[in-house]
Amino acid sequence: MCVLADVPHIIKNVCNHLIKGQNIELPQSFVEKFSLPCRSVSIEPLKHLVEYQKDKDLNPAPSLTAKHLDPARFDKMKVSHAMNIFSNSVSAALRVMVQSNGWEIDTLTTAWFLETMNKWFDLMSSRHPVMALSKFDDAKYTETIEFLQLIVDLFDSLSIGTNCTWKPVQSEVILGSSCLC
Repeated sequence: MCVLADVPHIIKNVCNHLIKGQNIELPQSFVEKFSLPCRSVSIEPLKHLVEYQKDKDLNPAPSLTAKHLDPARFDKMKVSHAMNIFSNSVSAALRVMVQSNGWEIDTLTTAWFLETMNKWFDLMSSRHPVMALSKFDDAKYTETIEFLQLIVDLFDSLSIGTNCTWKPVQSEVILGSSCLC
């Protein structure tokens, strides 16, 4: 029997938790391991970024707009909208805003999470030999397996929302990542 994760569905679910204003609380061990300034991943830095670039000609994150943070009924189902949030360019824009514009340093935790989820999505949905999981390059294979185990550990110990109950999306990420390990 073979089990495959529905990666686009999973990334949309993670995104929808953020959009609904449900903060993601990272475990303290990850905060320390990656030198993050706080535990909380929030939608607020993204709202701040959209507001900042609203009247600008040159936007730090041109693919991120207000419609991504307040999607219409069917827009919540679009993978492209989730990936406009979980993108390296949005993560980089948040880092630049902290460094150049004096934004709160806690924004860096959200930037780290966006970048991590982007890497996870790319790895899980890739069909190209460069990104695909293969044993042609032992070092790359080991690095990939370690990253997937990191994601499993992360989603096993984080909490989503105020009541901190286990969310189905956590099981989805763990199961999907474990299938490749």
